[in-house]
Amino acid sequence: LTQWYKNAVQVRGGDLRITIPATTAAGPSLQKTQLKKLKKPISECSVAASGQPGFDVLLPMGNTMVLCECRYTEPPDRERSSNKISPAEDVRRKTVLAEGEVKASKATIQSGEITAKASAFVLVAHRATGRLEGFAELCSKRPQGKKALADWHSFM
Repeated sequence: LTQWYKNAVQVRGGDLRITIPATTAAGPSLQKTQLKKLKKPISECSVAASGQPGFDVLLPMGNTMVLCECRYTEPPDRERSSNKISPAEDVRRKTVLAEGEVKASKATIQSGEITAKASAFVLVAHRATGRLEGFAELCSKRPQGKKALADWHSFM
């Protein structure tokens, strides 16, 4: 997985072996999918349906399901405040939500039923503030708030 996502920083878990999916000349169909409700095999990239908690894109890569959450942070200007990526909301909480969706799903990939152990959560962020390594370290530190602490226990 780390060869596919260059310059990524891993927060927890081990590196997963993936298979780069073959695409047709037209590319993937990008069907909208709600993972928890899906009971059929997932063989190509899918966009999460509206209301799908935890992630935006499902990408089966061999025996691994890659769940991508896409975040864009904007610099502050006169009309908008900046949208900062946070370890509690954007990493730990989304990871816990994604794991719950995977566990509730009956969908399959190449190796069989989708499992949390054979899944990867990838946060794709644009204009993240600060060093990526520092942000990754924050994701593994014990938070202060009750809700963030509950997510942290599930995350770790």
